[in-house]
Amino acid sequence: MSSPDDLWEVLQQGEPQLGEPVRFDIGPIFDTDPEALDRTCGRVGGFIRSFRPHPVLAAEREQGRWNEAESETLWLRHSLLQALDHVTVTGSQRVGCYVAALPGGFLSAEDAVLVSVAGQLADRRASAAGEQAGHERRLRELLAGRYRHAPADSQWVRPDVVLRRAVEGLLPPAIDWLTVSTACASSLNAIDIGLHRLRAGDCDVAFCGSVYGLGRFMAVGAAKFKGLSLSGDLRAFDAQADGTIFSEAATMVVLKRLETARADGDRILGVITGCGLSSDGRDKAIAAPSPAGQRRAIERAWTAAGVCGTDVDWVIAHGTGTLAGDRVEIDVLSGLSGVAGLTCTANKSSLATRAGRLAVYR
Repeated sequence: MSSPDDLWEVLQQGEPQLGEPVRFDIGPIFDTDPEALDRTCGRVGGFIRSFRPHPVLAAEREQGRWNEAESETLWLRHSLLQALDHVTVTGSQRVGCYVAALPGGFLSAEDAVLVSVAGQLADRRASAAGEQAGHERRLRELLAGRYRHAPADSQWVRPDVVLRRAVEGLLPPAIDWLTVSTACASSLNAIDIGLHRLRAGDCDVAFCGSVYGLGRFMAVGAAKFKGLSLSGDLRAFDAQADGTIFSEAATMVVLKRLETARADGDRILGVITGCGLSSDGRDKAIAAPSPAGQRRAIERAWTAAGVCGTDVDWVIAHGTGTLAGDRVEIDVLSGLSGVAGLTCTANKSSLATRAGRLAVYR
């Protein structure tokens, strides 16, 4: 998928988007045994397989501008260009940009580390064995061919640099900007930051987004926290659910105060009336969220929006496909809704279930 229209079409048709990675070989790190050391028990994920760049980005690439850029920067720039196609930003407006970018969320960073560290270790061994000079350079060339996503400059894989490079020439040089890393909540946290900046008058336009490139590190790490689906299906709110599946993606949304958007003649796709956050603190495990924490966040959001449980009839939930996580969401929402027939859905099942169905709980 390369656009919001693509996403909408997939959600409507229920076509599963799972597949094996295309940017790295899953074979050497795969094992059917979930307990195997440094191995993953999952072969599939939501990997970007047919990226169609925005026309501006495509033209830039034809000019050779991004020949050595890592994929994550290109995905984020592509998303920003799409967002700019549908919004007015005047020269007098102050711009903010807040993007979720996890430090371990770039395959390019993994490849950079592998090329650098492996090259240094091999060169030391070669020097100790009295081999000729230049061994490290030749080895690095071979490693770069194997780990082809390693950037020309290792600094490019830092989240702040990825963001800076992605917005270069598209947003004003002097912008209020921040990269956010709060695990699963990162994207929504970036939006919350944008809302606060707008309300405080620190900016007039807030670009809020995220970028994540699924690599070997997360493939193995996800298996070790015991939340990965062994069946290769993500069945949110389903009695047969056996875990989650991870994906790579980039996105960008534009926020303005409602009166500003109307004055600028922008097409308004939605209005955020309230946002609620909480910190669970210490609890059982990362895959077992705190009911008290979720309840607190929902109550704060509904209070900020001026609504109560009886006003809400449809919730698009996190819906990870983990039994513990889904149960907490359902129990908390059921307790707060105050109505019979509250519909709770999860888009993840439409994207990552071979049955291709929308998970609905009432």
